[in-house]
Amino acid sequence: MPFRAEAVEEGLVEVAGELDVASAPALEACLSLAMPSAPGRRLVLDVHAVTFCDSRGLAALIQASRSLPPGGALVLRGVQPFLERLLSIAGLDTVFEVQLAEPGAS
Repeated sequence: MPFRAEAVEEGLVEVAGELDVASAPALEACLSLAMPSAPGRRLVLDVHAVTFCDSRGLAALIQASRSLPPGGALVLRGVQPFLERLLSIAGLDTVFEVQLAEPGAS
């Protein structure tokens, strides 16, 4: 599946495909467009269709989290088991708000 990141509205981005060294710059550009402007707002990434993530993909998520306005939060919605494990191993499951995918969802 080719990589896709779409800013649906301010604060919501849909991400699909492989999040890696090749696609991270496209995600970063998309996130800058969707970044909430008001303090305390959340940036939600719907990642249910992400099929792979490497360290560069994680770095893009960390950078997005650091770029949020004061009091903001990065929410990963629809996290698949492989990504949940990766976030846990990297210690990022406590940095981001992680919402797991529904069983059977892909």
